[in-house]
Amino acid sequence: MDVTWWGHSTVLIEDSGIRLLTDPVLGMRVAHLRRRAGMRPARDAAQVDAAVVSHLHADHLDIPSLRLLPPTAPLLVPRGAAALLRGRHPELAERCVEMVPGDRIRVPAGDSGIGGGAGGGAGGLDVLAVSARHDGSRGPWSRHRGPALGFVITGTRTAWFAGDTALYDAMADLAPLGIDLALVPVGGWGPNLGPGHLDPAGAVEAARRTLPTGTGPTRTASTGTGPTGREDPAPGQSAVAVPIHYGTFWPIGFDRVRPDRFHEPGREFARLADEANLAVRVQVLAHGQSLAVPDAGGPSSDDGRGTAIPTTAADQR
Repeated sequence: MDVTWWGHSTVLIEDSGIRLLTDPVLGMRVAHLRRRAGMRPARDAAQVDAAVVSHLHADHLDIPSLRLLPPTAPLLVPRGAAALLRGRHPELAERCVEMVPGDRIRVPAGDSGIGGGAGGGAGGLDVLAVSARHDGSRGPWSRHRGPALGFVITGTRTAWFAGDTALYDAMADLAPLGIDLALVPVGGWGPNLGPGHLDPAGAVEAARRTLPTGTGPTRTASTGTGPTGREDPAPGQSAVAVPIHYGTFWPIGFDRVRPDRFHEPGREFARLADEANLAVRVQVLAHGQSLAVPDAGGPSSDDGRGTAIPTTAADQR
């Protein structure tokens, strides 16, 4: 399983002959938000077999980005998304496969259709919708709403894409699924986080609940071309946590308002995971950077693509 972070909650997952994109936001602007770090995602980032959308907020269900995806790519979305799209974008609504927590979809390789079924592996991906604790409406003035979702995506490895969520008790029910990779939100798009979000400390707790962490030192790799000098995970420490949903979009005119909340959540998550003594590997990716999720007991690696996020206050200026 190879993953590439394109900023915010947009992650390309490649596994078992399938390219799947999470919460596609591929442009430079969403409403009042402007992309302030990272380049526009590469054109081939949109060349996918399927996409998942966690909830209806505009920074997750971005209609211009969905229109860039191939017309054969199904959109796995929360129930209610098709009604949102049907009026002005019927071609997108027709591609929607609406889901609620507990629904499971098979995305086969080499086939634009999808169907039910269980189990991943060669030739396709298994996508399970799971709960998330977050506002599921399109916005305060919209009648459209649906459940906020996370997704557990299984091919050769198993990834949890959390979407947007706060902590909730049933999050621990994901642990028996054998999650190898947690794509966990650690911030937002503004100087303050509202309800229904994880900050770095909450994201560490989410990793503790969902990953087979045990105890032992966290192994951390930074952005850039490789590890920061810490050793690779020991056998039994193959679970990987990647912080997302931070450091990409910022409100227009807010460049100097709490810039620490823009730059720091990923590194803060890594630091707090280390202090919590979680036996996971934390990989802080730069925009456009990829990593390979390891086999059990093996080290993960990144390919060094993309520009590293600044690591010092001077660099941030």
